[in-house]
Amino acid sequence: MKIPYKVSIIIPVYNGSRTLRKTLETAQRQRDPSFEVIVVDDGSTENISSLVRELGARHHRLPMNMGPAAARTEGARVASGQVLLFTDSDVWLPENTISIIRQAFEDHACSCVQGTFSKQCPYPDFFSQYKNLYNRYVLNRLPDWIETTYTSLTAIGREFFFECGGFDQNIRTASVEDRTLGENIIRHEGTIYLEKRLEVIHNKHLSPGGFSAISFAAAGISPVDAAPEGERISFSRARFRDSFTGIHVSTPGGFPVDPVSAAFHPDPLDGGPHGALHRSISVIFQKLAAAPEKGKGALVCSPRVASRFCGCLCQWLWCAGGPF
Repeated sequence: MKIPYKVSIIIPVYNGSRTLRKTLETAQRQRDPSFEVIVVDDGSTENISSLVRELGARHHRLPMNMGPAAARTEGARVASGQVLLFTDSDVWLPENTISIIRQAFEDHACSCVQGTFSKQCPYPDFFSQYKNLYNRYVLNRLPDWIETTYTSLTAIGREFFFECGGFDQNIRTASVEDRTLGENIIRHEGTIYLEKRLEVIHNKHLSPGGFSAISFAAAGISPVDAAPEGERISFSRARFRDSFTGIHVSTPGGFPVDPVSAAFHPDPLDGGPHGALHRSISVIFQKLAAAPEKGKGALVCSPRVASRFCGCLCQWLWCAGGPF
């Protein structure tokens, strides 16, 4: 790809003023002078526009809450840069972010550049620290060329973004919508380069409930209807007990997107406290599988449905009533 003259940093936000200020401050401190910052207000009830104007970014507001996929797409539509840099309203960008992205496009002739995570995590609690290190570990052990995107930091040429179909705007929540961009890039014979020098700080707090797997229902997905007969979601612990494999298999270039999935990964973090946690989580879920059939049920996503919406071939599970 030819080195772009201008980069458009696109930040979707829905009532995220608490974290947005720091995100905008780091975005505006880029050493490379040729960029713009666009904040797409996804129908917030908070006064986002005043903060955006104060920090010198462009403000674009959607008439109603349509979800981050739609907000990012709208940002891409109004952008004036040749390259789109998608990030989130709780991400802090290094000052050399755009410089590294330009260099990656020049050196690797790729369609998309994907960033990774810093060791730093602003929240001191165990769950936040663990999730941050886990995400960093999983991304950094991948090869340089991958098949997925994670919009804490993803850069792509504007023209190819629209050519490949961008994000799936039918997904209206912040869940798996960012992975759909990666799917579309690969489907249109594009390439995704994982730039491991490009480390962002994710200012995200993770509660214990965050260890439940992604809720497809919250994303507007109906896996029961999507799965073929014989692979449908079961609310029965007995059925889950019979079908439990204890195995999570990643697709080539893909990665588990939730800490719980690491308990099923064939090559887990074996050493140190993280390995111990993985093994403990695995025991918890095996006990859940063997539990008597009463109380709340468990959900098991079929491998086929999971491969479509998670970028993984796996059996996801989460408690029907929320965190366990």
